[in-house]
Amino acid sequence: MAKRFFTISLTLLLIVGLWAGKAIADASKNKLPHNIELLSNQRIGVDRRSGVDMYKTPFGKIEFLISQTAGLGYGRPGTEEFLNAEIIIKLQNDSNTYGFSLPSLETSGPRGAMYDTLMAALIHDLHVEIIYYEKAGTKQIIRVTVKK
Repeated sequence: MAKRFFTISLTLLLIVGLWAGKAIADASKNKLPHNIELLSNQRIGVDRRSGVDMYKTPFGKIEFLISQTAGLGYGRPGTEEFLNAEIIIKLQNDSNTYGFSLPSLETSGPRGAMYDTLMAALIHDLHVEIIYYEKAGTKQIIRVTVKK
């Protein structure tokens, strides 16, 4: 009986300890050096920072979320719609697909937190807003916002 209690207690402590480690994924050392300011008078806002255009999607629910190994990509290879990323997302009522890389060593950093946020939004059927930039025709996610 005591052994069973000890095993359950140890398991719970490990679960809480692992979850607490994920909760600090956005520590101050991982923050972006610049603020992103989006235009509020357009359906899709644009920010010009260092010559890169940043865009904001309207809030929408997730149609699908793909997690895959590096190098597989999504879409037709050799075209502008091909997205070479480990995490792929498509929103309902949006013809675009978006993505970002998630190296195995960075699963507890900001990109890991974005993936966890997207997964929670998919499971709980929440609305998502994505801020991204275009690089060589692909849409690279840099921030995810969720609302009910």
